[in-house]
Amino acid sequence: MWRSINSTGATGYFRNMRDFIAQWIGSQRARQLNGNFPPLLSKRLRLLGLDPSYVTVAQPETLRRLSETCRNCAHTDVCATDLGDENVAAGMDTYCANGEMIDELVIKRANG
Repeated sequence: MWRSINSTGATGYFRNMRDFIAQWIGSQRARQLNGNFPPLLSKRLRLLGLDPSYVTVAQPETLRRLSETCRNCAHTDVCATDLGDENVAAGMDTYCANGEMIDELVIKRANG
């Protein structure tokens, strides 16, 4: 089998395998992180038109910081009430410590 693959073909084959493995590891990581995704953060991202699983794969460090901040938040009751009413804008400039980072994600999505 190896003899039948020329050097260009082998390079392409290994590049494809590398990309496949990276995607697979990313999807495994996404499943791991999604299990620990704070529900209020997930709902806020969805209401803003952001896919939490995309953020998990594309920007895992950002997700980690968002999740950590959300878990340690002292305003979960107010946040839950606002998001229950689908008032996603409420708190983004006042009580939500993630407001600035979430705004950046929305801007990045809008700019492509």
